Amino acid sequence: HVLRAGEPPYTVETVDGSTYRAEVITQMNISGEQYDLAMLKFKADTDYMTAKIGSSVKLEVGESVFAAGFPYQESSSPKTSAVLAQSNLFTPRKLSLKSGRIAIILNQALAEGYQIGYTNDVKKGMSGGPLLNSQGEVIGVNGKHAYPLWESPEIYQDGSELCPALQELINRSSLAIPIE
Repeated sequence: HVLRAGEPPYTVETVDGSTYRAEVITQMNISGEQYDLAMLKFKADTDYMTAKIGSSVKLEVGESVFAAGFPYQESSSPKTSAVLAQSNLFTPRKLSLKSGRIAIILNQALAEGYQIGYTNDVKKGMSGGPLLNSQGEVIGVNGKHAYPLWESPEIYQDGSELCPALQELINRSSLAIPIE
C-alpha cells in the first residue's frame, strides 16, 4: 500500500537518515494471491547491517514482539502543519521500536496476506518495517495499525467473511504479513 500511494521514483530512508533512490524488484504475488508487499533495492556507499530472518511458524499468542519503523511526526505548529499537509512533507523521522504481544494468529491469511495480529502501538508511517521476535529476528512485515479509521471489515483471501468477534479483535490489533 505504500507503493500504491506514491509514484516512482521511490526512495528508501536508512536509519542514519540517508535517502537513496530505490528500484522495485517485484511485487509479491505468491500462489496467485496478491500480498501487500514489494521488494526494493538500492545502491549505497555505506554497508548497512541486515536483519536476521526468523520464522513465524511457531509463534504463540502472548509472545513478546517488537515493531520497528519510522512513524510520521507532524509539526505541532498550526501554520507549519498546514504547509506540511499541502506539501506532504513531514519533519525528520526517528526509528521507533514498539513493544507488545501477539494477540492473534489466523489459520488462514486475510486479503493481502495479513495473518499476525499484535498489540504494539504501530503508527502511520511504520508500514514495511519489521516485526521482530525477542531474539531480534524478522518474523513479519508491519502493514496495518490498530483501529483503522475506515472501519472496513477484513475478509479472508478466499473471500469468506470473519465472524463479528474475530473482526473486532482484528480491528483492535496491528497486523503483519508473516515472513514465510
